Amino acid sequence: MRYLGLDSQIGSIEPGKLADLVVLDANPLDSIRNSERVAMVMKNGVLYNENLDEVWPRERRRGALWF
Repeated sequence: MRYLGLDSQIGSIEPGKLADLVVLDANPLDSIRNSERVAMVMKNGVLYNENLDEVWPRERRRGALWF
C-alpha cells in the first residue's frame, strides 16, 4: 500500500490501522465447514458481533431492520 500512500493505515494488522477480517469459532483447517462459524467481523476497524452489534471501539446495538 506504500504506492497509494496508505501504508500507515492499512496493509497489516497492527494497533492504529484499519482492518477487515473475520473471527471464527473453530479452525477451518480442521473442517471447511468451520468457515461458517463466524463469531465476529471487523470492517474498517470497527468490530461487530454475530448480531452485527458494534462491539468496539464503542458498544452500540444495531437495532431492528426494516424491509
